[in-house]
Amino acid sequence: MSQVTQSHDAFFRSFMTDIHVARDFLQAYLEPALLAQCNMSTLRLENTSFISAKLRQRFSDILYSVKGREKGATIYAYMLIEHQHVPDELMPFRILEYQLDAMRRHIEQKRGKKLPTVVPLLFYQGKKSPYPFSTDIIDCFERPELAKKIFPAQIRLIDLTVTPDETLRKHQRAAVFETVMKHIHIREISTIFREILPLLVDYPPSVDKMNILLQYLTEKGRCDDDGAFLDLVTEHTKQYEEPMATLAQLLKQKGRREGIQEGLQQSLQVVAIKMLENHLAMDLISNVTGLAQEQIITLAQSQNIQVNPTIQ
Repeated sequence: MSQVTQSHDAFFRSFMTDIHVARDFLQAYLEPALLAQCNMSTLRLENTSFISAKLRQRFSDILYSVKGREKGATIYAYMLIEHQHVPDELMPFRILEYQLDAMRRHIEQKRGKKLPTVVPLLFYQGKKSPYPFSTDIIDCFERPELAKKIFPAQIRLIDLTVTPDETLRKHQRAAVFETVMKHIHIREISTIFREILPLLVDYPPSVDKMNILLQYLTEKGRCDDDGAFLDLVTEHTKQYEEPMATLAQLLKQKGRREGIQEGLQQSLQVVAIKMLENHLAMDLISNVTGLAQEQIITLAQSQNIQVNPTIQ
């Protein structure tokens, strides 16, 4: 950054950090409709740490907040100064970065659960006059007319949880993964696999994709009978030798993990019984073993041990 640029910035900041100057400046330049929503007597200078170091290198980083006239809502007004005197055709995009950064940090600092209103102003004092570029971000796109239709716009939501299965089946090669992901939390994986069988016939996946499909079902889904699931898959996908071997290995590993967990649970129960026999408090037993108090009570009843309910 040149010394000239620093001196311009320093001059600007020396005045704009004076809240009285800033109030008059904002009242002169903000849209009347916005001013009508603001209680300008509440205007205050915000901490500059609110903005990321990356953006502080490019902008003057002067940030004000002002309370709204209704319900005490906070509106964030931003004053930006480009460090260079040369106009920038992509300035609307860079200011958008600044706005998004301010919104993100607002949420991170727990200043509210909703995004703040961010008001960008571009202060230009270059030698070239007037400012030669558009301040509309749409004009930054290669195809402005197309961008105008889709940016900014409400996000198209694809909610699998409410999309009928009949609709998903019309999506051809995408139907398999959509159907599986829709039901992975609520249906047993054998049921899911039966539902996608016609799709696997119409749009047979590659070996790699079948491997991924079976791994996902096994790791994320609920399987009531591993052997029955393996038989089902083997019966209907005999052409996939490698995925079948992979599935068998996955089920074996899953059984081993579950066995370890079962063994750990049994060990914890033994420890809990020993602590009960020594009349230790249930709160303490629960903290040490991680067992729920209901489990400890059941263990005590099975061993005819009286429970000491709390730590003395």
